[in-house]
Amino acid sequence: FPMPRALVVGIGYHDPLSSGGPAWGQLRVRDLTPWVDAKHDERFRNAPPQWRLPPDIQQGGGPAFLAFIEAELKPFIAGRFPVDRKDQSLMGMSLGGIFTLYAMFTAPAAFKRYIAMSPSIYWAERKIFELEAAHAASGRDLPATLFLSMGGLEEGHDIDCAMVSNLYAFEARLRARRYPGLDMKAHVFEGETHMSVYSAAISRGITEVFGGHRDVNDWARVLKA
Repeated sequence: FPMPRALVVGIGYHDPLSSGGPAWGQLRVRDLTPWVDAKHDERFRNAPPQWRLPPDIQQGGGPAFLAFIEAELKPFIAGRFPVDRKDQSLMGMSLGGIFTLYAMFTAPAAFKRYIAMSPSIYWAERKIFELEAAHAASGRDLPATLFLSMGGLEEGHDIDCAMVSNLYAFEARLRARRYPGLDMKAHVFEGETHMSVYSAAISRGITEVFGGHRDVNDWARVLKA
């Protein structure tokens, strides 16, 4: 498909086994949650060790994480590689998915394309719906190319999270707004779980936000070249 040359930046963490620091799961809860969720905070305090939050790790670090990306990470990358500052994309999975949607509403100039895979729309009593409603009430457009995805079996993982139902509801809300600048596609991958859908969601997401599949004749021409 017609994807331009791209620089892929993965934001990761140190190895907790060698450093003695917090586990990656704990750090994701800290950095990727835009708001504090009291109900899930209690769950994380009593979770298995990889996810259990120690007293010094708090939820709701999403705004600070987004500020780090904008003020520190992007300038660091741009100072070392030729990047197009006006054409950048953000991709996230699970809590990273809700962070991606949060960034789309709160920093619309930061990215052009968004891939939100299995986004935790349930987080903080579906506060992302409140954020979208405030955005719509402001009268502003939503200039973005967005791909939403979910595994079809995710609804059954935790009935309180209602992953698939929430995705459909969020998609319907955005379509009803008729934002002129929003180019959105969504797909539920039947038979896939929260853990198994990752590779399919990445492949489909990148394809969709960069223009879609070529047809068989395009591939034939490539092979002849």
